[in-house]
Amino acid sequence: MKKRLFPFALWLFGKFMMLYGNTFRYRVTGKEKLDELFNSGRSVVFFTWHNQIFPILHFHKGVNLAIIISSSKDGDIMAHVAESFGYRAVRGSSSRNGSKALLEIKKLMNGTWHAAIAVDGPKGPKYKMKPGALFLAKNTHGVMMPVIFDCKSFKRFASWDGFILPYPFARIDVHYCDPVYVSEDTSPETMKAEMAEIEKSTMEQTLVYSPNIV
Repeated sequence: MKKRLFPFALWLFGKFMMLYGNTFRYRVTGKEKLDELFNSGRSVVFFTWHNQIFPILHFHKGVNLAIIISSSKDGDIMAHVAESFGYRAVRGSSSRNGSKALLEIKKLMNGTWHAAIAVDGPKGPKYKMKPGALFLAKNTHGVMMPVIFDCKSFKRFASWDGFILPYPFARIDVHYCDPVYVSEDTSPETMKAEMAEIEKSTMEQTLVYSPNIV
């Protein structure tokens, strides 16, 4: 009985979170940067910090997004929420099936899909970038797009990342940062240098555009 009820409960939770997110009031800046990328036909690798996942996922519903989500039990819930928004949930993390997940998303991006990754997930450290998003951009000739949000009315959870859930009817500022164009060089030295620069730049912009959350 429990095995039958659990999938239904996850489906119901996903629908509830969709309705919950529909109460948000969005204000967007920098969208012209994203429109230019879409018009160019380039694949986009959206990325953000793990504590900013929910409102950014909800805002992009309707976009063909393939999202890497942890293979953990907590990831089961997030995967159902993502799928209720119309996304493709690809399961894996840096510690579990990570390479397989990246390769699966790479195949999707060679078609009509874009990618989205929480770059410091699934277990942190907080605001420390991992290489998945950079790997995808380099191997699909894609462009990385940092997305940052801010709001004043939210619940902060006591998790490693301080996960943020805006309250119903919260006004949410969504900011598209400058696109990040990466080289095709996948040598460890270049990957490390580029990742450090992207992490530094994204954190600087997070401090500017997400002051209430940081």
